[in-house]
Amino acid sequence: MKSELEVQRINLLVQLSGKSQAEIARHLQISRVRLNKYLLGKRVFDKIVKNSICEYFNVPEKILTQHTVHIVLKGNKLFIV
Repeated sequence: MKSELEVQRINLLVQLSGKSQAEIARHLQISRVRLNKYLLGKRVFDKIVKNSICEYFNVPEKILTQHTVHIVLKGNKLFIV
């Protein structure tokens, strides 16, 4: 099931991080095209990719589905408040 909230949250994490899609895709060991399809909502995130994304950004998975979440960027680190 595709979750628009997950797509929005992951896009926000990508934007706040300042990392390129290519850099993130390399770290996740997927193609940039595949990552772009996830970010556009054209492909459903599988559990492994979601876990990898959360690990990469050092955030709990609940940030992707919780309706009220506050994300703060301090320096180059994202914090969940």
